[in-house]
Amino acid sequence: MVTMKKQGKPDPTAARSLAAELGRALPRLPKQLLRTDTLVREHHLPLSQLQLLLLLADGEAAIGAISRSLGIAKPNVSPIVDALQQAGLIHRSRSEQDRRVVCVRLTEAGEAKVKAIHETLTEQAESWQQKLSPSQMREMQRALTSILELLQKLD
Repeated sequence: MVTMKKQGKPDPTAARSLAAELGRALPRLPKQLLRTDTLVREHHLPLSQLQLLLLLADGEAAIGAISRSLGIAKPNVSPIVDALQQAGLIHRSRSEQDRRVVCVRLTEAGEAKVKAIHETLTEQAESWQQKLSPSQMREMQRALTSILELLQKLD
């Protein structure tokens, strides 16, 4: 039998402390960690399109799921999908189980673009090795893995 761990009482001090750290991280993450400016410039795509391509690297997704994952309203997902489809990077189709649901997936060109984006990210991570020790690089990897796991719980 699987038991769920009970959530403790809300801790306002912990929430304030976390909010303070988020406030410190927010201006630094796009530029220093994600290097979004480099990704946009090198791949000639707006950030929203890059995010969608990377999301689809895990497989086909419905428009509603994309909207929730990226925090973008459904009506605003369609122009992003339209642009990527016109560029030949994704394919749009109706779900065979529910014709009301529109799904998108990467094309071969889209898969190649995602591979190129990952190569850029690898170059960025390699550049950090000049400033971070191997143990700090492992710590960064563990921290990002932990953050992603925690974010899944918030969905």
